[in-house]
Amino acid sequence: MSVYSFLGEMAAIEISRPGEPDVLTPIKMPVPELGAGEILV
Repeated sequence: MSVYSFLGEMAAIEISRPGEPDVLTPIKMPVPELGAGEILV
């Protein structure tokens, strides 16, 4: 279990298509489960 699992979700920026900065959309995503030797950046 990740130390961040209690948060449940994280903020991310989705790039829906190539283009100007207006194609960047803030979204919520589940916090990924980390494997051995991985870190969350």
